[in-house]
Amino acid sequence: MSVERIEITHQEPYADGQAFGDAGPFELIRARLRYAVNPMLEDHQRITDLDCAPPGTDGCVRFSGDLVLMWPQDQSGGNGALVIDVPNRGRSLLPGALNRTPPEFSLTDPLHPGDGFLFSQGFSVASVAWQWNTPDMDTLLDFEAPDALGLDGNSITGEAITDLRPSEAVASMPIEHLGQPGYPVSENENGRARLYERDFEDDEPREIPRERWRFARQTADRVVPSARDLWIDGGFTPGKIYEVVYPTDRSPVVGTGLLAFRDAALFLRNWQRSYERVHGFGISQSGRFLRHLLYLGLNRDPDALTERAFDGMHIHVAGGIRGEFNRRYGQPSQLFLAGPIHEFPFADVTREDSLTDATDGLLKRSDEQGVTPKVIKTNTSWEYWRGDASLVDIDPASGEDITQHPNSRHYLLACTQHGAGQAEPMDSFFLTADRSMHRHNAVDQSPLMRAALVNLDRWAAGTSEPPPSNVPSLEHGTAATRDEVLSQLSERVTTPNADHLSRVRTVDWSTLPAVEGDEYQGYVSSVDEAGNEVAGLRLPDLTQPLGMHTGWNPRHPETGGEDLTSHFVGLTQWFSKEEIIARYGDKASYLDRVRGDAEQLAADCHILPEDVDLVVANCGERWDVAVR
Repeated sequence: MSVERIEITHQEPYADGQAFGDAGPFELIRARLRYAVNPMLEDHQRITDLDCAPPGTDGCVRFSGDLVLMWPQDQSGGNGALVIDVPNRGRSLLPGALNRTPPEFSLTDPLHPGDGFLFSQGFSVASVAWQWNTPDMDTLLDFEAPDALGLDGNSITGEAITDLRPSEAVASMPIEHLGQPGYPVSENENGRARLYERDFEDDEPREIPRERWRFARQTADRVVPSARDLWIDGGFTPGKIYEVVYPTDRSPVVGTGLLAFRDAALFLRNWQRSYERVHGFGISQSGRFLRHLLYLGLNRDPDALTERAFDGMHIHVAGGIRGEFNRRYGQPSQLFLAGPIHEFPFADVTREDSLTDATDGLLKRSDEQGVTPKVIKTNTSWEYWRGDASLVDIDPASGEDITQHPNSRHYLLACTQHGAGQAEPMDSFFLTADRSMHRHNAVDQSPLMRAALVNLDRWAAGTSEPPPSNVPSLEHGTAATRDEVLSQLSERVTTPNADHLSRVRTVDWSTLPAVEGDEYQGYVSSVDEAGNEVAGLRLPDLTQPLGMHTGWNPRHPETGGEDLTSHFVGLTQWFSKEEIIARYGDKASYLDRVRGDAEQLAADCHILPEDVDLVVANCGERWDVAVR
């Protein structure tokens, strides 16, 4: 067992002792897990630089990370399943996402009970730290990775790369990504650093002359040297994409986070109580982390090789990509930079890549090991419009639908954005403050996500199978290119420039910036006469539409790059009040139709029967906004 010990730092009744249905009250535990792994084991040899980390006298490499655990005070109140959340940039997202925590608590109180869904269902819930560079904040989970050392006993020096995406004109920017600090600039930097600028994702990078910029921070009255900031003479241009390549002398073993997450699952399965099922849950970056863990064949006990770490995984909004979770100078928060994030394979099953001649599959290793878990993947429209989600299910070269893995189900949550939509209008994204041209997408996908987790648990328990996959398909005529859909919608709403959308290409990242090659053709769902997607799981927002909902939204002109798309959000464009009244008559008649469609979704196991009222209430809120 790779968890040497657990150090409990805090223990108290959760949510002031509130009882959650038959499960009763829960307990909250905060702890530190201490890990010790043998770098010589077969599975561990796939972790980059683990053999360069300093071993103890027993030959094991040590590291540690935070744990948060919420479980029923009375073990008999649980349902036999533990769900382990992969924190997203140090934040626990699972409780808020499935418990529908009010947005005002998402950053200040990530463990807020919300409506208590997870706990009323009897799930125990844990969050396990894994990311080496989370900021030092009380609400974030901390992970301490070991450093990779050279023969001289010092950290291995080399080059790191970070992208910076300003939405306002500023003189300097911190070298970070979505609030996660990057690698420090090496003190002996002597002209090897480079800075590039792009106009859009698929543009060729242009190098900015070295005399125009330096590693420094603009203060109120002067420019101060800084190993964590970048300053440009004349300032950053909003809407442009900057990529800085620079030397660093910090080299954490990034991939130990993958081992920590696996080993925490193996440990918690039988710590103080026994769980029949253990599931991994990840949103966005965290879902890509789970895809990477599966690809590396890490879903098993490295000693008892036939024992699974996870019985099931719910991978949400990860699309078809992975991340910088197991490379030297890897930056786990990176999302768009070409590199290991965009490497083949994309699909679960083993296939040949016509662009690189490689043969591989995301689940190839776990299949060979006999430890493949049950996997449910849910993606929103935004990941399809990013250009990669369809690569899981449609061969980009032949245009053929890919036969799905028997242990995997895939669902497009039609006409949704990266996070749950809100009824009240908003046009700024809370993490980046980026403004969009149109109000954000209003569709709330949380009822579909809740059912997906319950379906996964029942599947892993052997009591029932989840519904068949439902994604865009060329064979069934429900998939189209992004250009085709934008041309259909261009008369309804301002659309982004199709030529400037992000694309997945073959990549050679032996040099920085990486050199991109041929494009993997991506697809999105076709749309109906209302402009809404025809593929995937369609909530009553689409079957009884009050407007058009998309997975893309152009940037606001004030933030620059207005012919580009905003990150993470889509748009909602309501029909006119007159059109809505002509379609449905009044709110009561509309909600009667909504309820009928919601009940059918429940009968098909796409939402839970107890969430029918929630879906109806959501549509009622959106009616009130649309007909103002």
